[in-house]
Amino acid sequence: MIIGFGPFILNMKPTGPKKNDDGFTLVELMLASSILAVVLTGLIQLFLACRYLNESNQNLVVAVAHAQFVTEAIKGSSTSVSTIEAAINNGSWNLSSDDLVEAPYEFSGLYNESVTAEVFQPGNPLGFNVTVRWRQGSMVDHEYVIRTAVSQ
Repeated sequence: MIIGFGPFILNMKPTGPKKNDDGFTLVELMLASSILAVVLTGLIQLFLACRYLNESNQNLVVAVAHAQFVTEAIKGSSTSVSTIEAAINNGSWNLSSDDLVEAPYEFSGLYNESVTAEVFQPGNPLGFNVTVRWRQGSMVDHEYVIRTAVSQ
């Protein structure tokens, strides 16, 4: 507020405690820090979930490829349906993770992976399942099944 008369002008400022507007108060900094912490926590959880889903999908692609390969190997192992059925029932196509990394397969196996084949419809046409089981992480078990039939 400017008060004056003639050549005498007084510039009067309000009295009271002097305000310092040069920085932030402690309360403002704590509030901003807590909001930032909440946002970063959410982003980290989102990142970890996406990473887990990516690993799950990669493992599923590998399992599908293994199941398809074994299914085609069973179908091509013999022209006789009874011979294929006998081989499946004898457990010749039940493979552990150690079997999968060795010749003739030489797959990059999944953790605790196993491939099993089982007949669900005997005779001609022969119906069978190829099941791939594996463990992701330390506790989550997964399974992928191909169901198919073969005839003479």
